[in-house]
Amino acid sequence: MLDSAVIEVRAGNGGSGIVAFIREALLPRGGPGGGDGGHGGDVVLIADPALNTLTKFHWQPHFIARNGTRGDGHHRNGANGDSVEVTVPVGTEVWIWEDGADKELIGDLNQPGQRMIVAEGGRGGWGNAHFVSATHQEPLLAEAGEFG
Repeated sequence: MLDSAVIEVRAGNGGSGIVAFIREALLPRGGPGGGDGGHGGDVVLIADPALNTLTKFHWQPHFIARNGTRGDGHHRNGANGDSVEVTVPVGTEVWIWEDGADKELIGDLNQPGQRMIVAEGGRGGWGNAHFVSATHQEPLLAEAGEFG
């Protein structure tokens, strides 16, 4: 049986690192303590031998992974975004195309349990603790998270 479906997937964005400084009662100038942002979630296709049709995608065509959260003070990193796992029948061909571009085959899920990341989450940004140097002890710089 020949079956086809069009779905839209979007990976999660990475969380931003933050600028923060450690301030405690006995350590008034504790230095930078900005944590890193969490990584964005992926969208993963998994070949499932129990499935034999793509009709479920007619009712749910959108799959969006969660974003990573921003970092926090005291070197605390943000949480990673949850990935979305989508089961498809064994033998599913995965094609990609974007606005006006030609379709391109990017993979074939022909083995049971085979996994394919179709949208990769963004990397979380670094907090200001990563930008310390011998001449720059209190950096006011942090990275934004990358887009998924």
